[in-house]
Formats: sequence, C-alpha cells, structure tokens
Amino acid sequence: MKRPVKALLFVVELLCLFSCVVKLTDEDIITPPEVVDPAISDIRDTLIPKDKKTSIPETQDPKVVIDDSYRVNIMNDVVDVSAGRNFTLAIKKDGSLWAWGGNEYGQLGDGTNKSRTSPVKIMDDVIAISAGYGHSLAIKKDGTLWAWGANALGQLGNGQHNENNKDYDNKPNHTYDVYIPIKIMDDVYAISAGYSHSMVIKEDYSLWTWGSNNKLQLFIEYENFNQWTKRPIDTFFYDRPIKVMDDIVMINAGYDYSMIGKADGSLLVCGDNHYGQLGTNDHGGGGYGLVEIFPKCIMKNVFDVSSYSHHTMIIKNDNSLWACGANNFGQLGNGKGSTESKFPYFSYDPDPSVDSYIPIKIMNDVMSVSTGVGCTLALKTDNSLWSWGNNYFGQLGNGTNTTSCLPLKIMEDVIAVSAGENHTAAIKIDGSLWVWGSNKYGQLGLVEEKINS
Repeated sequence: MKRPVKALLFVVELLCLFSCVVKLTDEDIITPPEVVDPAISDIRDTLIPKDKKTSIPETQDPKVVIDDSYRVNIMNDVVDVSAGRNFTLAIKKDGSLWAWGGNEYGQLGDGTNKSRTSPVKIMDDVIAISAGYGHSLAIKKDGTLWAWGANALGQLGNGQHNENNKDYDNKPNHTYDVYIPIKIMDDVYAISAGYSHSMVIKEDYSLWTWGSNNKLQLFIEYENFNQWTKRPIDTFFYDRPIKVMDDIVMINAGYDYSMIGKADGSLLVCGDNHYGQLGTNDHGGGGYGLVEIFPKCIMKNVFDVSSYSHHTMIIKNDNSLWACGANNFGQLGNGKGSTESKFPYFSYDPDPSVDSYIPIKIMNDVMSVSTGVGCTLALKTDNSLWSWGNNYFGQLGNGTNTTSCLPLKIMEDVIAVSAGENHTAAIKIDGSLWVWGSNKYGQLGLVEEKINS
C-alpha cells in the first residue's frame, strides 16, 4: 500500500537497476538479535504444476514453464498497480489511471459508489498510486497529490471528518466520503494509504501524516496518550496534513500502525503492536493490545518494508527479507503456522508459539515485497515471484487453495506485485497485468460474464 518513489512511470528501468542501488555505509546492525529460523533451509525453488494441486514436489525440472491458466491477464501496457482491500488501481504507460472492484466508499474515483467488475478510466498524467482499505491516493506528473474515497476519519486530508465518530467507525459515510479525486497538496514525492490514515513524503523529504490517530500511527501526540485505554487523550483525528519530521525516504501505512525509513537507513515504527508486528520484541496479547507510543528504531540498513494487517516484511540493503508479527496462516514464511486454509479474519488471538516479535530472516535476493491479510508475496532479483501464507481464496496464485508456510515460486518475468486483502495483482516484464484470488467485489477486473467466484 505504499509507493516509495515518485518516478513509477519508469518502473521497468528502475527495477532492472535495483541490483545497482548504492548501499549505505552502515554495517549490518539491527536492534533485535539476528535470528534465522532453521525452517527456511527447507525452502525449495518449486514450481506448482496444475495437475498436482494437493502435493508439492520436492524437485522439478527448472525448464518447466509455469502454468498461468489459473491467473488472468486483464490488461496490457501497465507500469504500476496497487491492490486495496477489495479494489485495484493501475497506471498504464500513457499515464492514465484505471480502477475496478469494490466502491462502497467511492474509492474507485469514478463519481459513484457502485462496484465495477471491469477497469474504468479515472484520470490522466498519474505517476504513483496507493490503494488503502477504503480510500485512494495518487500523484500526478506535476507533483500534486489527489485523494478520494473513505473520509469519515479524515484520511483524505481535505479538512473534513465525522466529528461524532469516537468509535473510529470506518464504515461508508455519504456525508464525508468523496467519489471523485480532489487535490490535497503540492510537491509530493511518495504516498501510502493505510486502513484509515495517510502518509506522504514531500520533495524536500519531509513526512506528513493525517487521518485516524487512534493508535498513534501518525507519529504525533504521543505525549497525550492514555495508557489504560490505549487511545489519545485529546485528538482522535487529523483531517489535514501535519508535518511530522524530516529526512524521510520511505513510508508504509498499515492497519493502525506505521513504518518509516530515514535517510540513514534506519527503520522507525509506531502504533498498534498487538501481534508483535512492529518487531520491538513485545506484543499486546489481549485487551486493547500494546501500543508503541514513541517512534522506535528496530533495524538499520533497510530500503523497503510492507505491512497491511498484522505482519510486517522488511527488505535490507543486502536484499535479505525479514519478517515479524502474526504467523497464524504461515504468512511469515518460516515454516511455522497452520497449514489449514481459513477465512482470513482481521481479528484473531496472538499465538506466541508461532508469531515472531522480532524480525527473523526468511530468504535472500528479494527486491520487492507485498503483504495481504495473512499472506505474503515477494519479488526476487531474478524477477521470480514467490508467495506464502493463507490461500483460502487462491490469493497465492499457485493453482490451489492450500496454505503454505514456506515460500513457493509461482511466476517468472515479474517486475511488480501488490497484494490486496484477498486478491493479488502482478505486472510482468512485457507490461501485462495478471490477477488472481477473490473476485467477490469484481476486484480482479473480469467482465461480469467471466466471474466465477
């Protein structure tokens, strides 16, 4: 749900140059001790043939071509994609923005609140997008930020919110939700839309946040926080952008928590830590859960991070992938967790036997990662796509609905991937956009006659 660079229109060239990214000079140091789970030694470069949907072969001829018959190519000439809760946004190489799927908040930006089962054009001259739970953010070529969708908690930043909303209700509200893109601010470099808050980096590398602050995910107001209720004493929402700090180069807005990367490569976290998803070696374990009220550095030498619901994936400068947080669906990829595919509820009890409260190393050679609800997809430097975790809706893209607690290779020649709540979208080198998983709200972009789920 983040878009860390402005020039996403040139995503192909950028990804091809990833291996040449200048490394920071700091040594490989992290706040928690380095832990490499022994289960990752069992990871195999496995391709899933369509005729073997219940068992995973231990070895396979690497020349076998991956079967894409259970993934659907819905669009070509695509340079960027962002999957939200139940909708999808995509930018084509001509800068046009397209949207489809659920639209109860107006998150598609087409002027209605009716779902779309096939892509509809929204606007032109777009270079970056971020799809949140029920709202959307976009940067245009001139550096202006545009927002639309859910706004009961002030997440659009247009100066409006439901003042009587003390229960952090994020349900559709026709009075405050916005159905067409509206301009919010200028000189924007990067964006990230979370569950009910938004984060922006401006071209001077200053961090700006707004929306719900119920778990201090905005990195502000931590001096006025009630330790008993785990909520701010005074301000629940900020409906206009607030400058927070400088020298920020990376942002990720998750579900009531946030992560930011500073120019020195340090990763700072703040907000809800009920499942240990902040990686601070602590967790809530029940009740309101633990909230990290002060920004805390958990790692050094970080260049990318992804968090959506209750687990976090971190990529370091050496392209190693690290994970922390909930692991009930095997979404951390360390071999632990349940192998049973279950409906991916947002709320469940933490499980110390499988969850990890500090980052643990999962795999190497990763250049991009995206997290959904209970699942993870990682793009390696050889452009192979790997997936693991819950697979109730087929969101892993391996031709089954069987959960995997270890990474499985599912595609080749991929340059970008984005996981929604229960669906996934990926762009291949040729610009083709492929989708799979749940299509309950039309988020796969299939025309109505082809919808089978």
